[in-house]
Amino acid sequence: MRITRFLPAIGLVLLVLLTGFPSSGQTPKSGGWLTLRLREDLPQGFAINESPTISTMWPAMPCLSNLVLFDPLKPVHSVDTIVGELAERWSWQDSFHKLVFFLRSNVKWHDGKPFSSKDVKYTFDTLREAPDAPAKLRLNPRREWYANVEAVDAPDPQTVVFRLKRPQPSFLLMVASGFTPIYAAHVPVASYRTGCVGTGPFKVKDWRKGERRVREEPRLLRERTAVPGRSAIPDHRRARDGDGSAAGRASGCGVPG
Repeated sequence: MRITRFLPAIGLVLLVLLTGFPSSGQTPKSGGWLTLRLREDLPQGFAINESPTISTMWPAMPCLSNLVLFDPLKPVHSVDTIVGELAERWSWQDSFHKLVFFLRSNVKWHDGKPFSSKDVKYTFDTLREAPDAPAKLRLNPRREWYANVEAVDAPDPQTVVFRLKRPQPSFLLMVASGFTPIYAAHVPVASYRTGCVGTGPFKVKDWRKGERRVREEPRLLRERTAVPGRSAIPDHRRARDGDGSAAGRASGCGVPG
């Protein structure tokens, strides 16, 4: 087989790589639209927590935020590539029986209401189907992920404590996955099937069930981004705090601050 057969394909790939990404010298611009073409209809809308596949995750993640997430600029996911999003820093305590998250301040939902630890507790109590859960998902494909969670406490608006039945260092990695966004406690879980009130850098502008297109707009220029420092093109920098636990920092371009 002669290599010349593949020269046109190789040239096309190189052209896409060279033209599809901005050069480091370009100045980023705020504003514009993010239009997503979907490979299939979204039966769960933007309800990631009710979806068993990545099809919902793809259009919904620009609108939502995790406590922490894997650095998207790193090719391999590991505990060392986890960066903060809604959580500014976190710490394991009591021999991996407690995982404490310290949340960012001045974060707002797309509808202007403040984000707090109440939203985190609401989300995870719903996901694990706690006896006193304030809501119930229509589908809950990852309930078993949280079988080891004894309780989720919100001692103050900026602190969340996960109390585990037994040590589970891997729990942090599950929280960092794209399947664990935080929902707003003041919004019915069913509403995420048709819209998205989140804390991400993009708000859903329009989408109709049955269409394979979602249009999303950045937050208004006069608004702060929901998560301070988060951008449409993430450029995460990881730092370490005094006790060695990872503390996420986010900076970048694409969404006005």
